[in-house]
Parts: sequence; C-alpha cells; structure tokens
Amino acid sequence: MGRTTQLLVFISSAASLAPLAHAAPWPQRDDGYYTRVLIAAETLNGVSGVRADAYGEWGVTQNWTLTAKAEGVRYDGADYLDGDQYRLSVRRGLWSSKGWQIGAELGALHNTAQSSFAGCGGTGGEARIAGGISGMLNHQAYYAFADLGVVAFDTGCTRPRAEIGYGLDLTSRYFIGQQFWIERGNQGDPSNKYETMIGMHFERFDLALGYRDTFSTPYEEEAFVITLVKRN
Repeated sequence: MGRTTQLLVFISSAASLAPLAHAAPWPQRDDGYYTRVLIAAETLNGVSGVRADAYGEWGVTQNWTLTAKAEGVRYDGADYLDGDQYRLSVRRGLWSSKGWQIGAELGALHNTAQSSFAGCGGTGGEARIAGGISGMLNHQAYYAFADLGVVAFDTGCTRPRAEIGYGLDLTSRYFIGQQFWIERGNQGDPSNKYETMIGMHFERFDLALGYRDTFSTPYEEEAFVITLVKRN
C-alpha cells in the first residue's frame, strides 16, 4: 500500500470518528471498507442514558461509497426520550486536487435517535455537500472539513445542519480530533454541539475516547464517548 493510499484510508477513518461526521467529503477507495462501533454515556437535562451505533462504509468504486448506520438511545426511566434511527446513503467524490476534496452524499433514513428533536420521526431523506483538505504537517497526517446538509421527514420536519471538524496525528500512535455542528429546523429544539476526541492507532484498529457537549441551547446534553474503528 503506497503512502497516498495509506493517507486516504486514514482520512476516511479519522473523519468518521466523530458520531456525526459521516458526510466528510472523502470517499473510500475501490473495495475499501471502514467500520465503527460507538458507545456513549450521556445525560439530557439530568436524565442518564446510553447511546450506541454501528456504522460502515464500502468503496463500490474509486469515487462511489455506500454507507449504512443503525443507532439507538435509551434513557433511564424516560421512555419518551428513547429513539432509533436507520440510515443508508451513497457518497460521491466530485473533485480533488493537491489535497483538496469536494464530495456529496444522498441518503434515506427512518426514525430519529436525536431525543431532543420532538416530532422529527418518520421516513425521510438527507442531502449533504462537503469540502475538505488533507495532507502532512510536520510529517504527521491531518485533515479538515466543512459540511452543509439538510434532513427532511415525511412528517413535515426539516432540519438544515452545518459542520466543521479537523483531525491530526500527534505521533505515529496518538491522534486528536474536534468537531462543531449547528442544527436548526421547523420542528424541535435548536442544536449546537462540539466534540473533542483523543485516540490511538493500533495495527488493525483505532480506539478513541471523547467528550461531547452543547452550547447556547434550551436544553443541557453531554456525553462521554468511546469508539472502535476497523478498516482495510
């Protein structure tokens, strides 16, 4: 595997470490795959819960990537906050040059696992466009991206979202990443969140720990996150 291919695999993996970074613009290489399992211990307005999701990507061709995700959250003694979501999408690499990349993604989804977004259930679709840059900084890999998207459900709920994030290898073993996203809509509460992660590269997988919190929202939500990533 060449250095360019190794870097592409790292970027695809690191960009998806954060729970909501799936729309970063880099496609998987032809027949490449990426899988991630996430578990989060979170609280919403003082109510404790556990969130889990399984996410995967498969490079159908050099520019087309298929993604799938199943997510669920359960809160102690607050069944009305519980939720599940299933998502299937395709990502297309549109343009790349000298480390820069632009990509787009279209997906179908069912239900919602965002417990604070009352009324956003049902079946719907999602569209995103993203741009990013990747390369080497002091002999270590890095990436940064920005993403714009919108989710629309058949119940009438529509929510646009903006994301920015970055990741950086501190050494050959340790890496960090941060992500910010803002989400609005015609139903449910506004969402402003940030997430910070630190992790380790192993020979066959990556392991990362993170913290997620809200800011300037009418509710309080925070989470401690652990993710396990495997790729080829």
